[in-house]
Amino acid sequence: MGLVVALEAAFLLLSVAMMCSRAPAIGRMLDLFDHPDSSRKFHPAPTPLVGGVSTMLPLIAVALAEAWREPDRAQFFLVLAASMSGFFLLGCWDDRRHVAASTRLLVSTLILTAALALEQRLVIPCLTFVDGPTYVLELGPLAAPFTLVCLLGFQNAVNMADGANGLVMGLSIGWLSLLLLYAPAGLDVFIALAIAALAVALPFNLRGRLFLGDSGAYAASVLTGLLIIYTYNTSERMLAATVMLWLIIPVLDCLRIITVRMRAGRSPFSADRLHLHHRLMEALPWPLATGLYLALALLPGLLAELLPGTTMLFVFSALLTYGLILRICPGDR
Repeated sequence: MGLVVALEAAFLLLSVAMMCSRAPAIGRMLDLFDHPDSSRKFHPAPTPLVGGVSTMLPLIAVALAEAWREPDRAQFFLVLAASMSGFFLLGCWDDRRHVAASTRLLVSTLILTAALALEQRLVIPCLTFVDGPTYVLELGPLAAPFTLVCLLGFQNAVNMADGANGLVMGLSIGWLSLLLLYAPAGLDVFIALAIAALAVALPFNLRGRLFLGDSGAYAASVLTGLLIIYTYNTSERMLAATVMLWLIIPVLDCLRIITVRMRAGRSPFSADRLHLHHRLMEALPWPLATGLYLALALLPGLLAELLPGTTMLFVFSALLTYGLILRICPGDR
């Protein structure tokens, strides 16, 4: 099986590198380009939206190979590959035609509902915030609806964070790296390969040679979300508080933006420049702004791993820091 993993790694890394280096040609072939405007998109030239094509398509192929290599997890890997494919296609459609938010939500709901129905290990049965049976909250009949809402919310949070080069790729690499600390044997191979694929594409994204696109953001969100839930359900050490700490910044920012838009009488899915990364980029140069966002989102989770028993302390610290940044960088109203 070591040979199979080596072949998977070679295929994945070569495919990602080759497609990233050919991003303009692929973008023209698929008609996937992001054009600058005078209101929200200030990049200097049309940029290929092929980060998702370059990373997610090879990862879908590797997930199918893992279904054969890991027969005990075949169902999970098949569902993961199918879900990623569905979200990738939805994202390509959105990149080319700007799908209505209601349609996007409906299609996302259908894909995730099918995934939860086909793989019960993706349904969150309970929430454990502190070690010990006393602190377990059983979800019962609410388990599947709760999981669906979490995945849909996470998808929107990741999509809203996709507004600066390197941000979503950096978040995904960070989350998957933290997940490696809990992943069961076998699954860690696929997670490591996913990290490697994103790491190869990241320099191209940072240099503005390609954007992740909705195809990449949507597929990356379902990839990360399903891997986190599966690991949470199959690991004896992973707590719900840990997951909350990892995801709290982009999810909280998503909830804040939706609230602000609705209070202003606008659609919660309308476009603006109120996101945390926009606030930071108005106050700091882009590399510093992106680095600060990634540090705020990922560093508390890393520190909590190094200092056991401090998870909730870092949750409150992240919330306080987030609030202070919003006060210091008020942004557009």
